[in-house]
Amino acid sequence: MIDFDTWFRNILATSDLIASEDALLKAWLRGDQTVTSAYDYSELATQILGDLELEEQTKRLSRELEKLKALELMNAFLRAFLDVDKAVRDNPTLANPEILLNSNQWTSLRNAARDLSAVPNASPYREAG
Repeated sequence: MIDFDTWFRNILATSDLIASEDALLKAWLRGDQTVTSAYDYSELATQILGDLELEEQTKRLSRELEKLKALELMNAFLRAFLDVDKAVRDNPTLANPEILLNSNQWTSLRNAARDLSAVPNASPYREAG
């Protein structure tokens, strides 16, 4: 089972990626493989919902998230990610990364990611640059 520090560090890195105006645009539309290993939305969803078990771990680690004053923000990020995931499954046109990245659902996810990335108590979980 993944420990909180490792999990939260990975979630923050992903939220930073999603919050960025152009990182996923570079990766998904221009094929820049230096940006992320998530080469498309499907791979990002696999990493977040599958590998990092976003929904399950958010529940399991709620006490730790609350201590950081990040539980509400994490729940908003989770809801927004699940909304995007449902939209992608329900609407095949969102398989096009340009359409997805400009969708209302993605805008909501990006905003939730920005809020989560800005949580003040997260600095110990940031990778040293």
